[in-house]
Amino acid sequence: MANTPSIDDRFVNKDPSVRAIYDHLLKTLHTISPVEQDPRKTSIHINRKSALVGKVRITALKDNDAKLKTWLNDAYRLAE
Repeated sequence: MANTPSIDDRFVNKDPSVRAIYDHLLKTLHTISPVEQDPRKTSIHINRKSALVGKVRITALKDNDAKLKTWLNDAYRLAE
């Protein structure tokens, strides 16, 4: 069985802005609830008790806005 990549491995050879967006998303999530990062072969799952965030495509820091935070808050409440 192949090794699962680490969080850092997922960002190798990516534009630094991709990591900045991911880190900002995590910072936003931590204002709502503690979460765990679960790196997979092709993605990083963000979990609370179970999967918290589905597939989210954020292409710029400006996309991490109040609307996204509201959506994340709603997802957190549904996962309770």
